[in-house]
Amino acid sequence: MAEENLKEQIAHDLKRFVDLRIDNAKLAAVEGLAVVAGGAIGLIICLFLVNLALVLFSGVFVYLINLLVDSWVWSAVILGGIYLIIGILVLAKSGCFRNRMVRIFAPMFFCPKKHEEDDDE
Repeated sequence: MAEENLKEQIAHDLKRFVDLRIDNAKLAAVEGLAVVAGGAIGLIICLFLVNLALVLFSGVFVYLINLLVDSWVWSAVILGGIYLIIGILVLAKSGCFRNRMVRIFAPMFFCPKKHEEDDDE
């Protein structure tokens, strides 16, 4: 009788342990997605503001270059070339979004977090 109760208790505890591990994995996935979604929303807002400023400053720069070369077309071409060079340089060095995604999701699947009880010890 006591042995059957012990087996039932072990089976119940094992089932609870598996359920808790599944819940832990789900919460880790939700946490990672929340961090990525929050970062994406912040990135979209920042890109919108930068784009707005770039459009406004582009008009000013085209006007200033026009004063030097006396041609609206050539001033727009010169400014476009400058933006193209800057874009190529930025893309050549950029890799931060990909690396950030790896830093967020890799520990979730390969390095399980320690429980709070382990931190106290």
